[in-house]
Order: sequence, then C-alpha cells, then structure tokens
Amino acid sequence: MALQTPPGCFFVQNRFNGHVLQIESETSNVSLRPKSDNASGDQLWYKDGNFIKSKHNNLALTMNPGMAVTGAKLYVACCQWSPYQKWITKQKCRIANHMEQCLVLQTDDSSNVRVKLEHWNDDPKQLWDFVPVGKKTTSEERISLLSTTTEI
Repeated sequence: MALQTPPGCFFVQNRFNGHVLQIESETSNVSLRPKSDNASGDQLWYKDGNFIKSKHNNLALTMNPGMAVTGAKLYVACCQWSPYQKWITKQKCRIANHMEQCLVLQTDDSSNVRVKLEHWNDDPKQLWDFVPVGKKTTSEERISLLSTTTEI
C-alpha cells in the first residue's frame, strides 16, 4: 500500500502539541515550532521518492548514522541516498527511520520544541500527521495521511 501524502508541500505536525517540524535559521538542525500562518518555507516539506525534503533548502530529513540512539537529534543534509535519510511510517502515525525502525520521531518532554529519536512505545508525543498547506487543523480534526508501515 502506497503512502498517501498531500500533493505538493505539507507540514509535519505533532499530534500531542500541534507544533510542526521546522529548519532552524542558519543551521541544519530540525526543531518543533508553532505552525506559522504564512506557511514559511522553513516549516514546509515535500516527498521526493523515499525522502522527506525541506522546501526551504531542498535538503533531506536525516539522522546521523553514528548517533542512531535514543535522544539523537535530527537535521537536514544533502540527499546522499543513505538509508538514514529514508523514512517509513509505523502504526498509529509514527515516523521511523528506515534503517533503525525501532527509533521514531518524538517531541521533547520538557520544552516540546526539540525533535529526537526514541524507542517506539505508546507515547502520544510520537504521533504525526502530514498536513497540506492551507489546511487548518483542530484537536477535533486531525488529518491522518500516514498509512501503516509503508515506506515514504
């Protein structure tokens, strides 16, 4: 079953706090921030084959292969066809690295602005949605466009 993503650009939004993935200014780090109403390019992403790329700089969402451990941070880098830049979806809208499928994206417990890799569990901070640009979401209406265990 193919992954269903909205056409064009989208936000990657955390269900727990409603924040979205964002490229930090002048760096390659990825963090969580409140969703911008003006659809800033540093919060927009698109699917390119098996990669999730930033509209801001066309770099791919990446985990450091030498740091594939819990608590590891995410960043963006030039697409090198690395399995550490490929992402899959798991049950209940979790986004996991293709190479290290036991590690999924999760928000930080204290500040809710850090994105890190954690072991897959029942934590609601691990739930994500692809939200099309221009779509407003509320706690009652979440767009779940991630299928179960399919490669993006």
